[in-house]
Amino acid sequence: MSKKKQNQSIMYDVSKLIFLSIIGALFLFPEHRIFLISVLIIFLIYPFIFRMIKEIANTKKLQKSGIKQIDEMNGIQFEYYLKALFLGLGYKPTVTKASYDFGADVVLNGPKRIVIQAKCYGPKNKVGIEAIQQIFAAKAFYKADDAWVVTNRSFTPSAIQLAKSCQVSLIGRDELTELILSIQEKNPQLDLPLKQDNQISYDCKRCGSPLTLRTGKRGSFYGCTSFPACKHTEALQS
Repeated sequence: MSKKKQNQSIMYDVSKLIFLSIIGALFLFPEHRIFLISVLIIFLIYPFIFRMIKEIANTKKLQKSGIKQIDEMNGIQFEYYLKALFLGLGYKPTVTKASYDFGADVVLNGPKRIVIQAKCYGPKNKVGIEAIQQIFAAKAFYKADDAWVVTNRSFTPSAIQLAKSCQVSLIGRDELTELILSIQEKNPQLDLPLKQDNQISYDCKRCGSPLTLRTGKRGSFYGCTSFPACKHTEALQS
């Protein structure tokens, strides 16, 4: 049993004991019935009030972190967002070129060299074992000290299990939110590219030229400004 489930089990047992104690006191001390009933009502509605307060606090936290805007990013936007984010931690981040990334989307150079696989997914998707395998290989190729997979969502159980065996650090939605907030607190002037527009703002991962928003038969996409010499494109949705 996990530590979280153990704590939940203990809280349930304690709550059950308190509830039975109040019920028993109602029969033993009828003269204090009004007071005991009031205590019982407060005890019963407290979890709902606590949950409501927690949800409000969590909503404010998500709004402040900008995770909702991150959810609307495509893959390349998310990679450049992480580049800006880790600048706030004192690293020198580099977004790798698509053709030669060898499993790493972002490389952090600093006290340690860290390779990152970035996954920006929709609400129904989870990061699987392929990301763990790729970043594990990238760690060896780049001679990195650590390997991370960063996502705006969560991981499959098999991905979590493999990551533990490979010593790959997983940064999911909750961890990413806390990381963003901690960096914002330390660097309130840090400019994070949360607001996306249609202007040229990202570099082609194949040739290094700027990307611009284009529209084709299949809809909108990011295309290289060196076209037709470079035909690299990036989808709007991951």
